[in-house]
Order: sequence, then structure tokens, then C-alpha cells
Amino acid sequence: MEKAVIYGCGKIGKFVYDYFKDQYEILFFVDKNANEIKEWGGVIVHEPEILKEYRDITVIVASVWHKEMIEYMEHLGILNRNVLVFKMELASIHSERKLPNEIEAALDKRTINLGEWLHRQKQLTLKELTFIAGGSGVMDYLFLKQTALASGCREYLEIGTYIGESINILTDCCEKLYSVSLPKDELKKYFIQAKNPNYVGRLSENGKIVHYDMDSRLFDFSRHADTVGLYFIDGDHSYQGVYHDTKNIFEKKREDAIVVWHDFKMGNLYRAEVIKAVYDALGKEFEQVYVTDNNSCGIYIPQKRMDEFGFLVYERKYEENAPLYTYDLILDSKVQTSGQ
Repeated sequence: MEKAVIYGCGKIGKFVYDYFKDQYEILFFVDKNANEIKEWGGVIVHEPEILKEYRDITVIVASVWHKEMIEYMEHLGILNRNVLVFKMELASIHSERKLPNEIEAALDKRTINLGEWLHRQKQLTLKELTFIAGGSGVMDYLFLKQTALASGCREYLEIGTYIGESINILTDCCEKLYSVSLPKDELKKYFIQAKNPNYVGRLSENGKIVHYDMDSRLFDFSRHADTVGLYFIDGDHSYQGVYHDTKNIFEKKREDAIVVWHDFKMGNLYRAEVIKAVYDALGKEFEQVYVTDNNSCGIYIPQKRMDEFGFLVYERKYEENAPLYTYDLILDSKVQTSGQ
């Protein structure tokens, strides 16, 4: 297998690693902030200067600052002398990971009007939200809470509890909640904040919540399949991670259970790797997968529950004379936790 190094330790770097790890032997990351980052996703991080010691490898630049990175490599005398091939830049990565046109077109026609959907509840409370890098958005949490309430969900299971925001907001409407997430020591490999004991799991310390500190690929979903009515998949967002989590849940879940995925979109763009994994895992059942406007979620609704939910589904586009739903938003800051 050809050897490669990834230049860049941001979100794009993790995306590139997940995509290329089956095509290349990824030796390490390089980043100018290597002294602070140390490792990324369990892979060691070095200063770019280390590339002077390597020949015959591919350097994959993974950053919106790719031009500056290439210039820096040229400044170090690396690009032409020590790197055999520079194969990928950000633009080519995006083009190769584009969602097939037929899947994108189908999802465009299965878009939930989030404004109308939230308006039905009139009032929603989301307690103890945080606003840190890498966290979910308020619109994601509102959609999840509204789905739990509208479905009459009594038991909930999520994959990928970090600080615990998503599971915490449902403790006032669900009777029992289950979290399947990596042990705290493992999370330190993926989230720099996880090294702070005030972050990990702080919002999921509730008597209603049962924690399973383990890799979701090893979890037996049949343990609660008869009672869980809503699943939230927000763990490993690589193709393999999403595929296995989706496949394992659908093989065990009860027929009328609802499944929500996070990171179906990045802004208004579909996230190809996540959606393709769901598509491959579900087969024909993908026809019951919908997306939402103005947030990052995808959702599976069983056919027999569509009339019950009465989603206002439309083709994603700007519409003339569309109703305008408005909401009052109040932020109430109650607790401050200092870093360690």
C-alpha cells in the first residue's frame, strides 16, 4: 500500500483521513501547531519539517489554506526535492466525494420544512446548551427534541455522547436514555477538550441515563431494541463508522422506531460520505430517509408513521409566498465552568 502523510489537523484533515485510510498507509499528520496538538484521532502529529526525512510519499494537503501550505513546503525545500508526488488538493477531494446525482435529487424532494415542523410545538426548552468548537447547532437540538416529543418517545438511545448536550435535553421528556460512547480516555484522542474533566459527560450525569462506555461496533443493540423509539447516530462520521452503526441498529430496532443522523449536511451541502454510508446500509429503506432545511440532520421515518407525523415535505428550493414562521429566542446564562 502506498504511503501518505496528511498536512492539516482540522476537520478537513479528519475527513481526509477517514476517506483515504483504506487507500493509503497514513504514516502521520503534519501541522505547524504539532507541539500543541501532539496527536489527532490517535495518529501522531509532527512539524512539517519532518517531511525532509521522507521520500517517495504522497502529501495530502487538507485545509482551506492549502496554497499557503504548499508555499511553506516550497520554502522549506520539501515539495520538489523530497516529495515524489503531490496528488490531492482540497478541490479535488471535494469533487471525488460528491454525492451521486440521483441520491442528491431524491433528498432535495424529501426535505422537511423545519420552520413549520417546530411551529407545531409552539414552545421548546433546550437546557444547558454550550457553544464550543465541534459542537452541534441549536437547530439540530430543536429538531431532535421536537421529534422525541412528537413521536411520544419514552426510551432513547444515542451513539456518540461527548459533553452530553443532546442526551441531556431529552431527560425531561424521555423516561430512559442510553448512551453508547467511547470511554473518556479514548475520547481524548479525538477531542482536545476531552482532556478537561469539566467537559466530558458533564451534562449526561442524570439518573435516567444509562452509559455504555464502549465502541458502538461492539455494542449489542438487541438489549433495548424492544423499547427504544428514537435513535440518534452521532459517533464516528467516517463511511465505515456510519455504515456499521446504521446497519447494526436497523438489524435490531423495532419496526416503528425512528432514526436521526447528525452531520448529514455541512451548511447547505450534503455530506457525501455520511449519506452514502446510510444509502448502502439501508438499501430500499433509504426511500424513507428525509433531510431538514436549516440544520445538519437526516431522519428515517417508517412509512406507516408518515401520516402520524404529517411532515410538511417539499422540494428544496426558494418558494414564492411561503409562510414565514418566527420565534422568540431567549438566552439565559446560568453556569460558567472554567478550564483546567
